[in-house]
Amino acid sequence: SGHGVGAAAMDVLDSAIGVASPIPGVGIGLKIKRAEKLAETAKDVTNTTGKKYVTYTAKDLDNPGKIYAGRCSGSCVMTPKQILDKRKAGHHRNLGELQPDQVSDSYAAIRGREQQVIESLRKQGLATDQINGVGPNNKKKDIYMDAAKKAFGE
Repeated sequence: SGHGVGAAAMDVLDSAIGVASPIPGVGIGLKIKRAEKLAETAKDVTNTTGKKYVTYTAKDLDNPGKIYAGRCSGSCVMTPKQILDKRKAGHHRNLGELQPDQVSDSYAAIRGREQQVIESLRKQGLATDQINGVGPNNKKKDIYMDAAKKAFGE
């Protein structure tokens, strides 16, 4: 139909929508799920501008038994590992390996996700001493937290 990776992804999407199921009533659900997944893949493949955001956790080597949660970003063409490696190289804390948590092209969702992880670690008594990802008086706190819930759940 068209040219390039985006066109190829859309051709696959069109093909997936046409797939039939031998089980009555099941085909449409599978088609919709498959179409949603392929549309997301096509979006990711064709996204060559902007940023990619990653939340991560890491052992705080200066505070044994405690975990640091953070976020970082890089070019949308970088892998999450490349983004994390870049962050680790310039990090202000003495941390163990950065473990990826979530990846998104949504700044708001990642801001909220960082706060979700920090709050979860605090409830478990595992959080290192660190500032909030989203402060309690941040005017956009509800936007960030809602975006994280929508993207990643509670």
